[in-house]
Amino acid sequence: MERTVKRLEKRRLADFFSKDEGGGPDVLFADPAAVAAAVAAGADQELYSAARDVLPSRVVPAPEKQDGPTSAGATLWSADLVIYQDGTLPGGEPFRSTGHWNPADQLEIFQVLSGRVLMLSSILDKPDGQSSVFFQECRAGDLAVVPFGAWHLTYVLDGPAMVFNTYSGPIGSRDDATASGTAHTPATKYRSQRGPAEITVTRSDTGFSIDLSAKWRQACGDPVRVSCPAWLQQHIPLSGLLTDLHVSATDADLEALLLSARTSSGVDLTEAAERWS
Repeated sequence: MERTVKRLEKRRLADFFSKDEGGGPDVLFADPAAVAAAVAAGADQELYSAARDVLPSRVVPAPEKQDGPTSAGATLWSADLVIYQDGTLPGGEPFRSTGHWNPADQLEIFQVLSGRVLMLSSILDKPDGQSSVFFQECRAGDLAVVPFGAWHLTYVLDGPAMVFNTYSGPIGSRDDATASGTAHTPATKYRSQRGPAEITVTRSDTGFSIDLSAKWRQACGDPVRVSCPAWLQQHIPLSGLLTDLHVSATDADLEALLLSARTSSGVDLTEAAERWS
């Protein structure tokens, strides 16, 4: 079995201000001017490094019988490991990931291995017509799910922090510029047509504060605190490790996981939610 990490990416603060063709990634800072001034003055901290394909990818064939909301073709499951550094950006934001929109057909699950992070996500125009912002404070062992088609961002509350994630996509989608695959490719992952969600987090006396633009607050209301949904817990192995799920789950197990996620989308995520105040 191949165990070579296929790609190691390091994201430094200056990378957000890339002058390459196409510009830098979609990103919104709490204080863009302060961050830009720091970069212009030579600040170039490493925010995180990501080992892509840290575990061998899985290909799950299309199920023979497709009753209900199952995938139409084979599914690729990939696994990454991200190590976030500890620190605070100019403007008061904790060190953070870039943030991006997930494709509408992608299930992504995270598990924090060390440190403490804040998982932030936002859904616009859900089937019920509502838009929402979710946040989850995660410590070592905690699991978090990104809703289908959601924007998401990770903030480091206590670092360094190590986070493992596994995510699905149509077979070939990470390389093919097909209608279903384009949103999954690395080239378009951080440069969407939609721009970043207008949400930022800053450190405060109470730990952290979530700030939304007026437009985003009007669309989404107050952020909602969430936890690992019950449907996901039913699929996690006895070890409690997401890595074991990625490596050892059968094809049928992974297909059942996707079915549970699609069936429960927009329901379990906000179950017993606590409104942010």
